[in-house]
Amino acid sequence: MLKLLFFTAVRVGELVKIEVADLDLAACKIFVGQGKGSKDRSILFPQTFGLVLRAHLVVHPHQVHLFET
Repeated sequence: MLKLLFFTAVRVGELVKIEVADLDLAACKIFVGQGKGSKDRSILFPQTFGLVLRAHLVVHPHQVHLFET
């Protein structure tokens, strides 16, 4: 979670709303809907971090949101 914040500079309020469906691992993009100012945007992340996200999804295959408690 901290690496995602570091690599993308996404806001915490946006981070908690990211769903697995918002990830595009092939294009290394995350779609953030209704962020600050009610605007949609796509955020890029490094390809090496894509491997970390893939591993996270393998361990947690049934999550709706990227990070759940």
